[in-house]
Amino acid sequence: MPSAGQLPVNDSPLWSAVTWFVVGIAIACAVMVAVVPPLQAPDEPSHLSRAYLLSHGQWMPDAKPDGRTGGEIDDGLLSFMAAWSPLIRRPGARVTSEMRAKSWEAQWSGTRSFRSFRATSLYAPAMYAPMAIGLRTGEALGLRVSTSYYLARALMLGSAVAVLLAAFRVTRPPVVVMAVVALPMSLFQMCAPVVDGLAMALSALAVSLFVRMLQERDRPVTRTAVLLAATTVVVVACRPQALPLLMLAPLAWWLTRHAMALWTGMFAMATTAAWMTFAVATSHPLRPDDTPSLPTSEIIGGYLRDPASLLAIVANTVTAGNW
Repeated sequence: MPSAGQLPVNDSPLWSAVTWFVVGIAIACAVMVAVVPPLQAPDEPSHLSRAYLLSHGQWMPDAKPDGRTGGEIDDGLLSFMAAWSPLIRRPGARVTSEMRAKSWEAQWSGTRSFRSFRATSLYAPAMYAPMAIGLRTGEALGLRVSTSYYLARALMLGSAVAVLLAAFRVTRPPVVVMAVVALPMSLFQMCAPVVDGLAMALSALAVSLFVRMLQERDRPVTRTAVLLAATTVVVVACRPQALPLLMLAPLAWWLTRHAMALWTGMFAMATTAAWMTFAVATSHPLRPDDTPSLPTSEIIGGYLRDPASLLAIVANTVTAGNW
C-alpha cells in the first residue's frame, strides 16, 4: 500500500503485458524513424523552428510590425529543411540522392535568417523542451544538422514513450486506449519531431491520474492532484483543442470531495487562461497562403462585435465541399 502523499501505481499482474505493449510501440516507432524521411509530419518545419528558438532561450516567436510571426533560424537548419521541402504535401514525390546529399551537407552555420511560421505561434513552449535539447546538444557538439535532427526526434519519441509508460503504470489502460495508441497515425505522430505524440501521451497520463484519484478516494491525493493539474496545463497550453481536460480536476473534486483537487484545478484553469490571453495578444498568425493577417486579438474582437460574420464563415466552410 502506498504511503501518504505517494503517487499510487497499478499493481495488476497484467502490468508486465502492458510494459511489453509499450516496448512494442517504441520499437515500431523506431522503425518508422528509420524509414520515414524528415518533414513528413504536419507543420513539422514550424515545430522545428519553434524548438530551435527555445533551444536558444527564446520562449516566444517574434511578432513583426508587418504581421509576420517567426524567428531567426540558423541557416544550416534552414538548408536542411529546404533539402527535404520537395516532399512536403506532395504524395507522389520520392526521396532522391540529391535530397540526401543536400541534407547531409547541412552544417550549423552560426548565421541566422528570419523564417515565418504559422500554426505553432500560440503554443506554450514546455512540450518543445525535448526537441530543443536535442537540437541544442547537436549544435553545441558540432554535429551535422541531420544528426541533430534525429537526436531531437529520438528525444521526443523517448519522452512520449516514457510518459505513456507512466500513464499505464498509474492505471492499467482499457483495450480501446491501447488500440488508439497503436493506430498507424498515432505511431507516426509519436516518431515525428512534433508535439502531437507527446501531447497524446500526456493526455493519457492526465486521464490515468483522474481515474486513480477516483479509485483511491479514501487516501491522500495531494501529489496526484498537483501532477494532474501540471499535466493538463502543459497539454492544453500547447493544444487548445484539449481544453476539456481542465475539467478533470474539478470533476474529481465533485466526485471525491478532496479540496486539493478543486484548488489545483482552479490553478490549472487560471494558468491556462493567462497563457492563452498572453499568446493571443502577442501573436500575428498567417493565412493559409502565408500572407500576414491581423493580430489574433483583433480577429477575436471583430467576431465578438459581429458574431454573424463568424457564423457565415462556419457555414461557408461546411458547405464548400472541398475539405
